[in-house]
Amino acid sequence: MQTYLSTAFSPRTDAELDFLKGIDQKTGFSLFWIDIVRPLLCHIQARHLMEIGAHRGDHTRLLARYCEACEGTLTVIEPAVLPSLQKIADQSKRVRVFSSTSRDSLTLLDSCIDAVLLEGDLNYHTVYGDLADIEQMAKRQKMPFPLVFLRATGWPYARRDMYYDPTNLPTTGILSYRRDGMSPWSSGLETDMINYPYFNAQQEGGPRNGVLTAAEDFVKESDLPLNIFSLPSNNGLSIIYLKDSQIEEFIKTNFLPPHLLTCFLETVELARLNEIIRGLKCQQARSHILRRFMNKLERVLHRHNQL
Repeated sequence: MQTYLSTAFSPRTDAELDFLKGIDQKTGFSLFWIDIVRPLLCHIQARHLMEIGAHRGDHTRLLARYCEACEGTLTVIEPAVLPSLQKIADQSKRVRVFSSTSRDSLTLLDSCIDAVLLEGDLNYHTVYGDLADIEQMAKRQKMPFPLVFLRATGWPYARRDMYYDPTNLPTTGILSYRRDGMSPWSSGLETDMINYPYFNAQQEGGPRNGVLTAAEDFVKESDLPLNIFSLPSNNGLSIIYLKDSQIEEFIKTNFLPPHLLTCFLETVELARLNEIIRGLKCQQARSHILRRFMNKLERVLHRHNQL
């Protein structure tokens, strides 16, 4: 039976409707798949893809289907291969997984890659290093710089580092950090706010801080004629590509929003973040009330035992 979608929305294929029914505000890289990533891959007829940072394989599954359809290949670099990701690789002869860091893999791989989907460690040192290694890999193969989709270039990690494991990075690549949360309404860290379980840089902004900062510095400092296009929605997506290419024309024609529309997308993103923050503050309030109740109960029981 055909899936119904309100006519208030743009017409979609059946496959797209099935995909759209499953998305929510927690959807990561995959949110950009049917409207941004796949159309660009099809436009340049990309056949050899690379994914850096796959986690459970939610986006890997989409890339694998694409490669099956175009008889392409997918190289996945993921240091912690979960069973769900390994299952995708086991089910497709077109997918190969390297269980190692991008730092270790990219310098050794000699693959002809058309496009890269990059969502590894979300800090300046790692992102800049990955982009530089991708550039060198292309030069070794005498290939053009590949189309690069880079996630998390919006808030909170556009201008702030995050470290999954600071001990894996050189001291020169680490800013002052602590395990605490963030709010778009504060340049510092906020107790128990967004992404509070992770090691986040204590201050937002400044040099060599954040994913978008790393991408912009790489584009500026590369000896290749590169450009970068960014969208602020759902924690951000940036596209790095060669200037004066068919990619640039496609982006200008299909994706480039005017200034006020960009501001509107940022407004929608802030509305989403504000809703998350309100939920976290409600959790804090409930936890505070519960702690007060338990402390009061403990004092009553203590007095009762003394009688």
